[in-house]
Amino acid sequence: MSGKKKYSKEVLREAVEEVKAGASLRATAKKFGIPHTTLQDYKKNKYAHKPHPNSALMPAEEEALVSFIFWMADHGFPVTRSLVKVLATGIIKESGRHDSTTVNLEKGPSGMWWSRFKARHPELASRMADSLDRARVHGAQSI
Repeated sequence: MSGKKKYSKEVLREAVEEVKAGASLRATAKKFGIPHTTLQDYKKNKYAHKPHPNSALMPAEEEALVSFIFWMADHGFPVTRSLVKVLATGIIKESGRHDSTTVNLEKGPSGMWWSRFKARHPELASRMADSLDRARVHGAQSI
């Protein structure tokens, strides 16, 4: 067995709809070339995205944080991971959800929170800043 899928997401979606409409699971799986167990799992929404039960920020708060990160970057002030964690802690404190969150308000969100945050927002990218050479720094100061 090669381990590579021979069907697209669109084909899988179509097959799931056909099974939900009443078609036989095994016959539909054979027709579309999808393993019947995979089709069964998708029919039962086994792979539906579920938010983390202890999400530190509410979705609207998280979107506001992402917007702020982009605004800062557009204005020449890229935001570091540690600053994002400090901002998230501030948002939690301002919201008054001290007791309902598992975030340590002294240390801020964990590294795992950062990983999940980046996974939820693939439009964010981590980059190392280029260091300026001495001539460019002195040239910028004389302006």
